[in-house]
Amino acid sequence: MAPGRGNRGGHRAQEALSLAEGAEAAPAGRRRVAEGGFVVGACAAAALPVIVSTIRGLAAGFTPNGDRAIIATRAYDVFTSHTPLDGQYSASSVLLHQAVHSPGPMLYWLLAVPARIGPAALALTMGAVNVAAASGVVLVARSRGGRGLMLVVAVAVSLMCRSLVGETYHDIWNPSAGLMPLTALVFVAWAVACGSWRLLPVALLLASFVAQCQFAFVPPGLAVVAVALGGVAVAALRGAPARADEGGRRERIWPWTLAALAVAAVCWSFPVFDQIAHGHGNLGLALRVARVHRPTLGLDAGWHAVVRAIGIPPWWLRVPSTPFDRLADVRSEPSDLATVSSIVLVLLLAVATVLGAITRRRDVASGGLIGLALCGALASVAAFTPTRPSLVTSLGYTMWWGSVAGMWVWLALGWAVVKLQRPGRLMAARGVPARVSAIASALGLAVALLTGAAVAGGERRDQDQPEYRPIRTVIGLLGPALSTRDRRIRVAGAHSFVAFDFKAAIIYALRLRGRRPLASNATARLGAFYESRNRSYDRTVYVWDGHPPPGGTVVSRVSVRGPPPEAITVTLSARPR
Repeated sequence: MAPGRGNRGGHRAQEALSLAEGAEAAPAGRRRVAEGGFVVGACAAAALPVIVSTIRGLAAGFTPNGDRAIIATRAYDVFTSHTPLDGQYSASSVLLHQAVHSPGPMLYWLLAVPARIGPAALALTMGAVNVAAASGVVLVARSRGGRGLMLVVAVAVSLMCRSLVGETYHDIWNPSAGLMPLTALVFVAWAVACGSWRLLPVALLLASFVAQCQFAFVPPGLAVVAVALGGVAVAALRGAPARADEGGRRERIWPWTLAALAVAAVCWSFPVFDQIAHGHGNLGLALRVARVHRPTLGLDAGWHAVVRAIGIPPWWLRVPSTPFDRLADVRSEPSDLATVSSIVLVLLLAVATVLGAITRRRDVASGGLIGLALCGALASVAAFTPTRPSLVTSLGYTMWWGSVAGMWVWLALGWAVVKLQRPGRLMAARGVPARVSAIASALGLAVALLTGAAVAGGERRDQDQPEYRPIRTVIGLLGPALSTRDRRIRVAGAHSFVAFDFKAAIIYALRLRGRRPLASNATARLGAFYESRNRSYDRTVYVWDGHPPPGGTVVSRVSVRGPPPEAITVTLSARPR
């Protein structure tokens, strides 16, 4: 053998092996890129209605008014000595004749920095949170059911967005702010119940946020978290403290459980401190509200809510004519088709849950159980709503999350049908050629993107958009009218809804510009820091609907397009001596 010939042969063999490995790696790399493209496209499809809603809100000049301005003002206070310990003022206060608030301040924490920047930052933040929630839903669906479930869920989320007015997805009002996080919570809780322990801290974070946004989110939040924790408990009792994750790594339960407890402790630290420090804190008042004996709408209203949410046609596939249509829906008799289809769907959901448990399909059993729990929670919110007119009208927005419940019920049933098929059919499905599967996936992605674009294109303008420009005009003229010596400004005036919107917007604008706004009876909604009683102030800003009484300097007269049209006059006067 010639010297070096053996080495040359070895080098050629290594080069051939490297080329073969490279040839195999190239298709694998392309597959990863293609899969990444599908994931990004599905997330974009689900989030398109949110993205377009946020852009439209910013283009319209989103300006916090009314309760939104109250939220912005309290968010501004997070980094001060009077940081909020509880949430937004609740209409249920009328039951105790004492101010009761939503369970906690996490919405204010979320908006604390944007509130110090300005209105656009508030809308952009909520839009970003809702985009993240929609994308998280899609990612959880992919981890549980692959590309097919991911695309189906992307289409479903887009269609669900169509069932609520467009401003919902950039709105900082607490009934709106919790909707997309609740949707994400449902999917994350399902994943936890199926064994994704690492998502348990995320589940408790989302549950804490939605529960602190509004009392109406407490029942569904508790229901889905209970199912998730039940899945964790069953796995622990069966002696399965660890499982392999998607990467083959061992995933233990207890570290994620401890992390979840730490997250929950942080989220509820302020409400618990409020309760302990004051002895009669907001959490105690909330429990008193739950125990108050008062006439309620009853089981009929609860059943109507479930029928409207899941029966044909379900809420999540209907376009609302106004944001508050669901008040009339709950109080009126549903059609026979909706009633019968609801009964069938509930029975099928129960059967799927039992079959999933028998066959040890945790995804089917937990999915069905979450669906049943959401139906029960929705019925309880409607049924236990007191008959007082001011609380009955709240059904117009406390039923918004019925879209989330209805969408989940239909998805859970569809998933159960697929997973409980005979093994032969499943094997046949696995034998689909790769090219056919790729074409089907591409078509599915196209449908998802077109659905998201169609829903986004059909969104209407913000309900409060007619007030945006007039409020900005008033605020723009009020600044120069105040001298640098005017530090404490009392805000007062008429008591109409539109006047309240303007007064709250002015309070936030004054706070944002470094002044101290004060108002009568402000403690309940804003806190004692803003109470004008027994405090001195430099000037008074009055907001009048129609013609103001004599006295004071007119700062601005604006009109708000109706219906009905409103005329607002803002005057400025010195403090009476």
